[in-house]
Amino acid sequence: MPKSFSTLKSYVENIEVVFLMLHQEHSTFPIYTQHQFNQRESDWGFTSFMPLNELYDPNKGYLVNDTCVVEADVAVRKVIDYWTYDSKKETGYVGLKNQGATCYMNSLLQTLYHLPYFRKAVYHMPTTENDNPTGSIPLALQSLFYKLQYNETSVATKELTKSFGWDTYDSFMQHDVQELNRVLCEKLEDKMKDVYASFDKYVEVERLEGDNKYHAEEHGLQDAKKGVLFIDFPPVLQLQLKRFEYDFMRDTMVKVSS
Repeated sequence: MPKSFSTLKSYVENIEVVFLMLHQEHSTFPIYTQHQFNQRESDWGFTSFMPLNELYDPNKGYLVNDTCVVEADVAVRKVIDYWTYDSKKETGYVGLKNQGATCYMNSLLQTLYHLPYFRKAVYHMPTTENDNPTGSIPLALQSLFYKLQYNETSVATKELTKSFGWDTYDSFMQHDVQELNRVLCEKLEDKMKDVYASFDKYVEVERLEGDNKYHAEEHGLQDAKKGVLFIDFPPVLQLQLKRFEYDFMRDTMVKVSS
């Protein structure tokens, strides 16, 4: 083995062999093959080369004076041995497993994952420990992106496709990648709309009038507007989910389940 290959454990020698049975007058009879030599495959060879009737046919010109001429060209190339290739070590990234016919989806997911702003938006989507990844597209996508970032080996996509409502049949059916991208982004946008709706609710203006007028010192009861106004945001804004709310009927705090 060449010294340059001996230190590259993720690569193997790919030997391309070309045998040429020379026509001793004008043409040749070539046969091509290639083989990767490794620990699992050390024995190989041709099942056939040239029919004997052609070799012995004096009109063919391959055998002249009981002599035939054979040339062999051997080329050694470095190729990846995918059985031992460590993608994480070599590139810093890992791939996605193909469920059957999901290569188009894997290409889309890898593209979206490598968009920093998109990945950041997915990580910031509101999910809870009560969510089930197989029933929540945002949570399933968060889990998938996390594994792509930190796993040492390729990542499965079954949780995500189950959150789509797909079964095994769907995984073996080709889908339009543009349609998948549109539907996926719409689902994520719907989840983000919940965040915006929460902000709108949080800053909603409450009118203090009638029996609920605002008591202003030195001015008595006055009609007023009460609310929250954001002037500026910090570099990092922490959003805490409202886990409990006050139940006026029961006069106690109750857990929010929806």
